[in-house]
Amino acid sequence: MNPTTNKKKIYILFGPKGSAKSYIGTIIEKHFGVNFLKVEKLIIDYCHKHKINGYVLEKHGFPLEEKALDDILLKENSVCFEATGSSIYLNEHLERLRSKYKLYLIKIHCPLELCYYRIAQRDQSEQIPVSDDQVRAINEKASRVVLDWDLEIDNSGPALIQDIISQFKGIWQS
Repeated sequence: MNPTTNKKKIYILFGPKGSAKSYIGTIIEKHFGVNFLKVEKLIIDYCHKHKINGYVLEKHGFPLEEKALDDILLKENSVCFEATGSSIYLNEHLERLRSKYKLYLIKIHCPLELCYYRIAQRDQSEQIPVSDDQVRAINEKASRVVLDWDLEIDNSGPALIQDIISQFKGIWQS
């Protein structure tokens, strides 16, 4: 028996800022009952609670995220969260999670110019405040992330809910 078959599951949505990771995570939560953790909101709330000005350095955000995932998985069998994958600490973080849970890596493909357009149109209240230059740097790194993807979703046009559900169902049932 594969030792990961009994592990709780984490579905990680990777893609540039503005690629609709949160939108897809919300669909997964609604249709599959998989709790969707909004990481940026988690960090923003933490900063407000602890009166920290500015962005928590990414190295410190990973333990916060991991604790939130652990807390959710004490009660649930699976969780989904979003990541750009642009951090230098990504592989270390994935290895820590992989030691405890079964990970499913999902790549969201979206042209960067469409991502920038979406960012300009969305509510910024649940987004970590970053400059346009920072967004471009993050998205350039995020667009080059290469991992062993379990699923790839093309979100370069209007994302059809039924298509997302159908694609995700394949890894959800595994």
